[in-house]
Amino acid sequence: MPVIDINSPNHNLPLSLLTPIAAKDLSSITNHIGNYTFIDGSDKKALIVDWLPYDNKPSAKLQCLEHGDNIHQAKQVWVTPDFKGYRKCYFDYFSTIENSYRLVVDHLFNRRLAKIWNYQYIRLIHIDRAVNSSSGRGQENFSVDLMKDDTKYWMRIRDRNISYADPFDLLKIVNQKIGKHPYHSVSDMFAFWYS
Repeated sequence: MPVIDINSPNHNLPLSLLTPIAAKDLSSITNHIGNYTFIDGSDKKALIVDWLPYDNKPSAKLQCLEHGDNIHQAKQVWVTPDFKGYRKCYFDYFSTIENSYRLVVDHLFNRRLAKIWNYQYIRLIHIDRAVNSSSGRGQENFSVDLMKDDTKYWMRIRDRNISYADPFDLLKIVNQKIGKHPYHSVSDMFAFWYS
């Protein structure tokens, strides 16, 4: 049974929302997420992970969200940050999902930051293109620029095997727009996650 990575911030989320989105290596996946199998033809750059949630009893209000079951998605596709065939690989595995222009296959953890922090695997999720656009590239670039040379912060995170979804990541996972300033949808959903 996977155990929580106590060295990684849990963002004060309840166990039912504690969801891994990046892992240092394969043993981190086994220890903190679940079993995995490599996807054929991916040169060990893509894998299916059997997610065993820490608490598999989602609240009734989470179940009312159209994509709320993405939090506890039993089978997940994880890839290395540099894997180019991730979209095809994702839709080949999830063949019942229509591979349309309106859908984006999103890395739930910034790929550039994953390389800086030595996370070898990142979870993928399909979301609406509009949801992906609403999260904005600017904030991702800002976080990379802020963190890449911060050796003090690097010392704090070096023992983390897993990165857990924060409330912004959870919005993307359930296919909700993050939006622009003043972020009304964010504040409303933050209350949703923590109440």
